[in-house]
Amino acid sequence: MRRRRLSVEAFIELNQQVVQQSPTQFQVHRAPTFSLSPEGSHPDPHYQRYHLVRPPGRGGVGDVYLAWDWEMQREVALKLLRRVDDLNLLVQRLHREAQVAARLNHPNIITVYDIGADLRVEDKPPAHYISMAYVEGGTLGHAIKRGLALDNQLQLLEQVARGMGHAHQNQVIHRDLKPSNILLSEDGRAIITDFGLARWELDASTLTQTGEIMGTAFYMSPEQATGDKNSMDPRTDVWALGVMLYQILTGQVPFQGTSETVVLGAILRKTPVPPRQLRPQISEALEQVCLRALSKEQSGRQANGQVFADQLSSCRLPVQRSVAQHSRRIFASLQLSRTATLCLIGLSVAVLLLLAWAIQSHRELQQLRQQGTASNPPAAESGTSEPAANRSSAADKRLARLRKRTQSFYAILVSRQNDQLGSYITAPDAGPRP
Repeated sequence: MRRRRLSVEAFIELNQQVVQQSPTQFQVHRAPTFSLSPEGSHPDPHYQRYHLVRPPGRGGVGDVYLAWDWEMQREVALKLLRRVDDLNLLVQRLHREAQVAARLNHPNIITVYDIGADLRVEDKPPAHYISMAYVEGGTLGHAIKRGLALDNQLQLLEQVARGMGHAHQNQVIHRDLKPSNILLSEDGRAIITDFGLARWELDASTLTQTGEIMGTAFYMSPEQATGDKNSMDPRTDVWALGVMLYQILTGQVPFQGTSETVVLGAILRKTPVPPRQLRPQISEALEQVCLRALSKEQSGRQANGQVFADQLSSCRLPVQRSVAQHSRRIFASLQLSRTATLCLIGLSVAVLLLLAWAIQSHRELQQLRQQGTASNPPAAESGTSEPAANRSSAADKRLARLRKRTQSFYAILVSRQNDQLGSYITAPDAGPRP
C-alpha cells in the first residue's frame, strides 16, 4: 500500500493530535502554531529548518529522528551526532558516511540529502548532522525474527547483495553489513544504510588504525577480526552476506559466543556447521553458496556482491518451484480433508436421525403391545385370550421387520459413504479423481 503524502498543514495538525492524545508515551516536540504563506515558506525569517516529529532511534554514532524539512517540504531521517569525548573522530566518520553514500545511486542504497555542522534543532544543542531519505517499514532483522517466508527473505538478501555490488563497482566497502542496517521500505525494497565504517578504496586517507577491530562481531570477516585493514576488500562484505544467508536458512548465526572475544575466536578457528545438518530441507545449492561466502580464505569467496546475488538468484528458482509444488500438495490434501470431513458429518447426522426414528418406532410398538394386553385379560379370567395373542404376535413381527429394515438401511448408507470417500483417495502427488 502506497503512503499518501500529507500537506504541511495536515502534518502539523496530526503531530499536535499525537501529542495531545498520548503525551506520556511520546515525547514529541509540539509543532509551532502559525500558518504557512501561500508559497509554502516559513513566515519566521529566523526559523529552524528541521522540525523534530518522532523520538530518536539510536544509531552507531548518533540519534536518528523523523523530522520535517521546511525548505524541501518533505519528511527526512535526521541523524544528529551525539556529543562524546572523541568527537573529532566521530565527526569525520559522520562526514565520511555522507560522502560515501552520496557517491552511490542505487534503489537499494539510502539517499543522502544534506550534511552540515552546528545545526540548531529546537531545544537541542548545536550538532553535526546528516539528512537522509526517511524509510518506514522495519529492518531485515525484524523480518527474520517474525519468520517471514523463506523466499521473501532470500529476495531481500538478493537486493542487498545487488546494492553492495553497485557499491563495490564504485570501490566502496561497507564493513558493517548486518540485518539491523538493512531497512525495509513499504514497497518491499531492502535499503542499505549506515555507511559510518565504509571505506572508499580510491581515498588514501583512513579513519582507522591497523589492528583496530571495526564492525559487529557476529558479522565480522576473519580479516576484520584480526584488524588487518589492508586486506579488506569487497569479499569482506561478501562474508557478511554469507552470515546473513546462514541466519536466514537456519535461524541462527554461524559463529556464537558469550562475549565478543569468544565470537571472534570462533570466526578465526572454527568451521560453521553446514546448514543442511540443521535444516535438511535446505537445497544443496543454497548451502554451497552460503558456505562459499563463509570461506576463511578470501580467495574462496564470491568476488563481490553482484556475483553473490547472481548465485543466490539461480538458487531461488528451484525454491520457488518447490514452494509452488508444496502449495499444490497442501491444497489437494485440504480438498481431501474437507471432502472427508463433510462425508463423515453427513454419515453421523444420518445415523443419528435413523437412531432417533428407530427409538420412536420402538416406543410406539411397545405402547401398542401394552394397550393390547390391557384390553384383553388372560384366558383364565375372560376365556378370550386368542385375539390378544394374535395382536401381540403381530406387534412382535412388526418390530422384527423394523429392525431388519433399519439394519439394511444402515448397511447401504455406510457402503455409499465408503465408496464416496474411496473416490478421493489418490496417490500422494496426484489430484483427486473426477
